[in-house]
Amino acid sequence: MTARHGAPSHALSVTATARLDRASAGIWPPPQRITDHARRAAAGLAARAGRTIPALDWTGHDRTAPAPPEPSAGSGTCHGGLLVATGRLDAVRPAL
Repeated sequence: MTARHGAPSHALSVTATARLDRASAGIWPPPQRITDHARRAAAGLAARAGRTIPALDWTGHDRTAPAPPEPSAGSGTCHGGLLVATGRLDAVRPAL
């Protein structure tokens, strides 16, 4: 199979990780900036994932911790999508 203009096509693979406990998951925005409902959902994901980016207390118990700065490359959701596309994360979940 070839792509347009005669260039060879390439298979797209997001991740070979089939288990959440072995996956790296991005969650954004940080717990200090989301509702209690979204924070609980994010904490559940963080508890099951192998690691989360950013590595924060997603339970929200540490409300005195400053929120990390916004990613420099657009919104956190866009930045997370780019991290998945480049293989640095296995999944991203916007905590809305």
